[in-house]
Amino acid sequence: VGVPVARSYDGNDWMVRAGPFASVLSSPVCDSAAGTCDLVLPVDGGTFGDGAAYVLTTYERGDVTKRTEAARFLEQATFGQTKPLIDSLASTGSDSPDFASWLEHQMNPTPTGAGQTNHREFFRRHTNPRFEYPFASGGPGPLSACDHSSRWRKFALTERDGIIDSKTSVSKYLSIRELNGPDTGAPYVWLVEGMARTVTPTLGDLTDEDGNVLRELEVEPEMYKIADRVDTIDDNHKSSCVGCPVPVCVSTDLDLCGFLENRQVDITGMESHADLMPYGVVSLPTINSGVSMVSVDDGPFLPNLAPYQLAGDEFWLNATVDPAQCSGHPSAVLPVPSRLLDGANSAVAPNRHVEAASAPIFGRTINAETGQEEVMLFDPHFQFKENTPENPLMDGGGPT
Repeated sequence: VGVPVARSYDGNDWMVRAGPFASVLSSPVCDSAAGTCDLVLPVDGGTFGDGAAYVLTTYERGDVTKRTEAARFLEQATFGQTKPLIDSLASTGSDSPDFASWLEHQMNPTPTGAGQTNHREFFRRHTNPRFEYPFASGGPGPLSACDHSSRWRKFALTERDGIIDSKTSVSKYLSIRELNGPDTGAPYVWLVEGMARTVTPTLGDLTDEDGNVLRELEVEPEMYKIADRVDTIDDNHKSSCVGCPVPVCVSTDLDLCGFLENRQVDITGMESHADLMPYGVVSLPTINSGVSMVSVDDGPFLPNLAPYQLAGDEFWLNATVDPAQCSGHPSAVLPVPSRLLDGANSAVAPNRHVEAASAPIFGRTINAETGQEEVMLFDPHFQFKENTPENPLMDGGGPT
């Protein structure tokens, strides 16, 4: 098998050919006026192996079609040519494609041109270092609660609330507050990082793995670290469902850990409190009727948790809702600053909880089966993008 070591083309000077032997060859010494080049070729067997020989070969290139020229140009000028793009460029010009006009078209910002595009813009839109869990793999899904395919859930807490920040090794904290002020009793507001998730008629209990009550939950200033697991308890559990056990530890005694019951999302009496609900509620299509809100049934994966795997507690939006409803909402990739009460009035020091978390966005729907109004939380998820030859993902360079 021949391995090129040097070349000359179109009457140009000889040059060392890139490849496995380029480092052992000295650059040719050429005299362009005389049309000569001197190239020292090693002949020892240690360089090319015993029995190797040099062969001087001449190649002549046949006629190059416009389509070949177009393909070669686009290979250099784009991030990858396509057949339609090659055909389009090859159809211009006379003897050769009109490369100059193609370049002008690419940079022309007017409606008749392709317009200047920005790969950095594409990158920023699909990745963001301030995403709540930037170390997870994938890309952020719908960035707005009003977007098609946005996810919604009926339960207040998720397993993601228990994820420990990989950079700071801190967690999120749950607190409970009396909705109508101190010493007023029920109803109670559950807050994660100081942002409301649901309203409950009772406080609830902290229990062990067998459901035995360890203590009654308490209102602020007590708080509860949401754990990804409890070291002293088997962590084979599922939290993302109504009624599921959520592992937590008491902020004033982190050795006291157990489970609390995940509550259903409810905003009864909370809409009059602008500090608890700073964002508009989204009007969603009816659930359990048609295909506008599609139930997400991930099914039971542990037999002992089968009662908690409810097919109707997660949905994705398979329709379009008025985007004006989400005009005042923060982006899903820009978590808002924590509103946990830091300092003397808090049971949690600032360096022990996350700095920011996803803002709670509520949606209102009607359950077609019961006729009752129900409330859900926007649940941003990672989403993989399709990028196939049949359906290429535009990467900021434009389609042409």
